[in-house]
Amino acid sequence: MKKIWDTTTSETALSNKWLKVIHDRYILPTKEEGDYFYVKTNGSSIVVPVMDDRKIVLVKQYRYINKKVCVELPMGGLEDNQLPLDAAKAELEQETGYVAEQFTKIGDFNPFTGVTNEVCNVYIARGLTKTTQAQDNTEDIEVLVKDPEEVDQLIKEGKIWDGQSITAWYLAQKYLKQK
Repeated sequence: MKKIWDTTTSETALSNKWLKVIHDRYILPTKEEGDYFYVKTNGSSIVVPVMDDRKIVLVKQYRYINKKVCVELPMGGLEDNQLPLDAAKAELEQETGYVAEQFTKIGDFNPFTGVTNEVCNVYIARGLTKTTQAQDNTEDIEVLVKDPEEVDQLIKEGKIWDGQSITAWYLAQKYLKQK
């Protein structure tokens, strides 16, 4: 399977601080031409915050696109030239009001391969200390602290339903068994 698409043109159709919508024209080896639109981002970081008693810190917030309140792991997009670890640290403190002594990168993934180039960087955070939240003006976040079994139940009940949180939670499983 070696169908390589050649890009003939590429332009930014829309751009803001967090993403660009790219419109590419391509040609297949069969000489067929087409259009491809995708979302280009700087990436994102997702944090699985683990307290000393092994409880997990989650956030509960309204998600405008889905018109729904969601329970999630703390996460956010990378700003221009921001390192994934720096974004993880910032999102943890801004969304939850916690800082961590230790961050361990446990993996990364693409959340929607046919639609975006985004790479989601996943970190476990340990050695948490409570500070204060510094939410931006679009956020109204409630912090939740749950046992790992309760997180599993929230996923089963559809209360945690975003793919990024579920994937990060899956990646974290083997690390949660370690102290």
